Amino acid sequence: MPSPYTIQGPLNFGSVAPNDYMGAYNEARSLNQQNYGNILSGYQGLNQSVLGNIEGIDASARADIRDRYAYNAGKGTQDLINRGLGNTTIQSSVQRGYASDREKAETELTNRTQGLYAQYQSNLGQAQLGMMERVSAPYPNVDPYNRNAML
Repeated sequence: MPSPYTIQGPLNFGSVAPNDYMGAYNEARSLNQQNYGNILSGYQGLNQSVLGNIEGIDASARADIRDRYAYNAGKGTQDLINRGLGNTTIQSSVQRGYASDREKAETELTNRTQGLYAQYQSNLGQAQLGMMERVSAPYPNVDPYNRNAML
């Protein structure tokens, strides 16, 4: 069995009767359908592999954001306590500010990683479509069959 990444060809018209244009046409069509399936299968595997490899690429950056904002929130709370403002409503306002900044940083990171993911998907899709457009078995030329039919 050929690899799912193999493109089959060229056609063997020797197995088709000389006057059997439809047989030759159907053989070419069958081969093109097989090639289409092989290309589709190959790119689906490649797509899953590449996109699977970049899944979670932002994990360390997310951990860094969490750590940085946890540190800043703790430092801000300690600052308020040192100034005698630890039991006031100011502390909740300061914590909301840190939480808001953290959410913005996480959203920005999500936007960047989703843009990268979309770029990879687009590049793989364009490569697949280009390959599918270029690879095909030639369909039989009807002229020899017409000449044979006239004999």
